[in-house]
Amino acid sequence: MPQGFPSTDTGVELRILQHIFTPEDAEMALQMTPAPETAEQVAARLSKPVEEIRAMLDQMAEKGQIASLTIGGHQVYRFIPFVIGIYEFQRKERLTKELAELFEEYGPHLAGATGGHAPHIARVIPVNAAIPTDLQVLQQDDIRQILNNAKSFRLQDCICRKEKKLLGDHCKHTIHNCIHYSMEENAFDYFNPEGEIITREEAFQILEQNDQEGLVHTTYNIMNVQGAFFVVVVPAVVR
Repeated sequence: MPQGFPSTDTGVELRILQHIFTPEDAEMALQMTPAPETAEQVAARLSKPVEEIRAMLDQMAEKGQIASLTIGGHQVYRFIPFVIGIYEFQRKERLTKELAELFEEYGPHLAGATGGHAPHIARVIPVNAAIPTDLQVLQQDDIRQILNNAKSFRLQDCICRKEKKLLGDHCKHTIHNCIHYSMEENAFDYFNPEGEIITREEAFQILEQNDQEGLVHTTYNIMNVQGAFFVVVVPAVVR
């Protein structure tokens, strides 16, 4: 993956992988590609029964080891980076104090790989109320315009605040404000491991609450070929 997964002298990165993957899961993950594929496409490529592959992929997506999303009305699966990706998907009981401690140990090494070169993995998106009127803001830089164009929304807890709470460093800001959105209709109906599906109006209410708390919004620094964002995370971070 372009973001990198640097090795360390202590081997903490391997302990993280052992915490998240079984050997069988890891073997399957290495056969996935970053490009989205349906279960039928993966099964054909690996010469295995479709239902066997679909069950395995669904289970791995449930564990946050790969991504599953809806594109063009089809449920697809793909390999994802460690951050933003696998780690953020370690929710529910899979985010343990042990994993949080491993991540804190690995963080400085990882930051050098993910943040030391362009293009950056994430970027801040301004909110209308905070933008001076003498500036022109492009559509992809306007969080409200992005959500206006989106068709599906899901709300989950902030992974960073959950991790800090496990380590005894509880954040005073709202934890339940990480928004996933998609340009697909009913994008989260097939796979929704945690959180709840919300409406566009509820997403706007969360933006208002975040702004009142003094938070800003970030997202993946990517666009699809039509210039629309899809299935990206908008976590709020302290400013």
